Amino acid sequence: MPDFKGEPNLSGELAHPSDLPDNVTFLGCLSRFEKKPGVPQRYDLLVLISGPEPQRTRLEELVISQIKPLPVKALIVSGIPDQVFKNEVAPGITHVSHLNAKELNEAMLASGLVLSRSGYTTLMDLAKLDKKAILVPTPGQTEQEYLGKWLMEKGYFYNVMQQDFDLAKVLKAVKNFPFRSFSQEQDMHAYRSIVRRFAESLQAKGQVPEKQAHV
Repeated sequence: MPDFKGEPNLSGELAHPSDLPDNVTFLGCLSRFEKKPGVPQRYDLLVLISGPEPQRTRLEELVISQIKPLPVKALIVSGIPDQVFKNEVAPGITHVSHLNAKELNEAMLASGLVLSRSGYTTLMDLAKLDKKAILVPTPGQTEQEYLGKWLMEKGYFYNVMQQDFDLAKVLKAVKNFPFRSFSQEQDMHAYRSIVRRFAESLQAKGQVPEKQAHV
């Protein structure tokens, strides 16, 4: 299971019920992204728009309309891979259709703050890269709403519901938010030793060749 067994963890009761089966193994944080030291900040805010329609477009419209008068340097990524566009919506604010994995990794590292949905994959990426983030759960997705609220209570990310979204107020509020560092409290590469031990156990039973038992 992609999370940590004890505290702190990213999923709360969603992956830590009181009656969890004995054979469950927690793999830690799984993310394709890599943290790199010394990356200069290019953006005050990186906005990652995602989720099903019509909520994806509604959040995009909210962000674009509210960010234009603000004195921030920002990159807005619409998460639409089948389109190609790059626009300057205001001085210092760029809006693009999509970034590939490498570009997104670099953009996240170069941003002081991230605004995104509270989907679990995104949460693991944020934790892995140790990014401060504003979470806006997709309306109607109860797991995202739970995770956003729970992680804000724990002090890891700031959470705001879409119906209450006011970017200027949120950016002001996050200046006093503690933003605990998840990556400094847990091993972001814990899965490697877990998968290695599992592969070695299979190799010992003769189920996999020895050369495939090394991760």
